[in-house]
Amino acid sequence: MNQPVESNEIVKTVENFYASLKKHTNHRYMSWEHCFNAFNNSDKYDIDYLSLHLAFYLASWGMYRGSSALLWKDYKVHNEAVDIIKSYSVIQCSIGNEIQESQIPIILKAKGDLENHYRSIGYTKPTKTGSTEGFVSATDTLITKILLGTLGCVPAYDRLLVIGFKGSKINKGFNEKSLKSIFEFINNNLVSLKEIQSRINLDGSYYPLMKIVDMYFWEIGRIQNPQLIEVD
Repeated sequence: MNQPVESNEIVKTVENFYASLKKHTNHRYMSWEHCFNAFNNSDKYDIDYLSLHLAFYLASWGMYRGSSALLWKDYKVHNEAVDIIKSYSVIQCSIGNEIQESQIPIILKAKGDLENHYRSIGYTKPTKTGSTEGFVSATDTLITKILLGTLGCVPAYDRLLVIGFKGSKINKGFNEKSLKSIFEFINNNLVSLKEIQSRINLDGSYYPLMKIVDMYFWEIGRIQNPQLIEVD
């Protein structure tokens, strides 16, 4: 069972992350904010615009590195994913509409639909001896980064976040058990999470609770393993 965390620890940890983000103009992590805001107003934009935002956000967040299959596709590869995401507007986090534990089945259904889409995308990569072919790997990291950047309904299960989970009893896999533990963590620390959420939201952009959770555990992972900052 997740025990409540010292209130000041959560607030200070998230503040440290957010302060480093705001310290530099046009920080790459701001791509989450731009992408999330676009999808929060998806009725105003066409699929092409939303796909471009999603692609650049994923690139900023490390999903277009040299080993990535997505590196060999243009941004329009996300068009169908945008359609899938828009079909899950019921779990789109917005002011006054935080994700609920009762919606875990919907989150997992969205996960499955996105996995099926990305796993169907083939690519060709040039090599020294010719080329190699394969399909996009729909990892937990990719799918959760997409869900966080568009719907704001889960944290992004990258390497540093999973490291940050270690002391919290939250399962490192993106599944029902892990999500239930995250909601337990939120319920046990709701006052602290809402306090720092309110401070951040004073800047004019809405950060859902799952984004606050993401920032908290990612920052813990970064502090414990700063050498991994470029390989999450």
